[in-house]
Amino acid sequence: SSDLTCIGSLISCYMSGRLIQRFGLKRIMLISTAGVASTFFIPLMFTDIRQYYVLSVYSSATWCAATIMSVPILINRWFGPKKKGIAISLALAGSGVGSMLMSPLLSYLCENYGWRKTYIFEGVMLLVVMLPLIYFTVVERPQEKGYTERLGEKESTGSGASAGKTVLTGVPYKEGIKSIVFFTVVMGIMLIQICNASVTNHRTPYLTDLFNGNAVKAASISGIAIGSLTIGKIVLGSLCDKIGVKKGLLLGMTSYFCCLLMLFLSIYSTNFIYLYLMFFCIGGSVGTIVTPLIVSTVFGDKDYGRYLGTIQSITAFGTPIGNMFSAYVFDKTGGYSGAWMVVSTAALIAIPMIFISIVIANRKRAKLPVSMKEATV
Repeated sequence: SSDLTCIGSLISCYMSGRLIQRFGLKRIMLISTAGVASTFFIPLMFTDIRQYYVLSVYSSATWCAATIMSVPILINRWFGPKKKGIAISLALAGSGVGSMLMSPLLSYLCENYGWRKTYIFEGVMLLVVMLPLIYFTVVERPQEKGYTERLGEKESTGSGASAGKTVLTGVPYKEGIKSIVFFTVVMGIMLIQICNASVTNHRTPYLTDLFNGNAVKAASISGIAIGSLTIGKIVLGSLCDKIGVKKGLLLGMTSYFCCLLMLFLSIYSTNFIYLYLMFFCIGGSVGTIVTPLIVSTVFGDKDYGRYLGTIQSITAFGTPIGNMFSAYVFDKTGGYSGAWMVVSTAALIAIPMIFISIVIANRKRAKLPVSMKEATV
């Protein structure tokens, strides 16, 4: 099922950027959100397990289009370099708060009324709450509200800027995807995704073994780690705005390396787990916060949606790779220490890959003729 989910996300990421560019962001958000809502009604009619496999692809595709792709693109259109990080972090941190609030309610409904009625409730909530919210509140561009530029823009960029217009700069998509920088960025983000999947999917079993089968303590620590990301995302996003994406990436990835190292060292002393939680608060936020910012920083905002979609679709393979790698190491060695050693090294390698890509890309963008790198919106 997880492999099918990855396929759905891959297809959606690749297509969403193009569909948004062609048909408009709000329209795609409405259609994909309605699609997500339908995934709660469709299973009520299923009679065969194979139908759930098909649903996995459809569900992940609609969810990805409605959230992973649409939200960063909307934020990128509204916020410039000085506020983009905090805007993305608040949006993604809010999803964690929503999950924290809804989980007890959904568990109560499922236990007392059954999964079918709970599914109906979730589907109706999406249709009644989210669709009107998107329709009446989502504004695709700041110019539609009378702003002359994005919030947090350094300046009215470009020689062709005029009243009511924002000139977005960036490497043209057809040029950028042929460059070595593109492949370096993809590989760097892929390594981050591999690390994320490796840790997220195997942390609780590892902690359970570490605490001599105490599943409650292991689950509690995993819950604290996940909860800490709400704060970590906001902190990391703010830092990226204040000190720049390069320095924010360096801080975040260094923290990520340290938290993975603490996991490895915890086999010698469980006290290292508490240091893991401290570093994971910032480091664990890198995958969700920094990726959209890296795409904007390296390739600019002109074709941001297409770049983001292509990169997200390719790097989605990092999730099953990381998950299967840690499982393979456990099957072969009976533990996870080897996996933590490898993924911590991968996190360390990703730092210079992306850092150097940002430097090279900025130099190349400066040399492009204005007609190639600017677009007025």
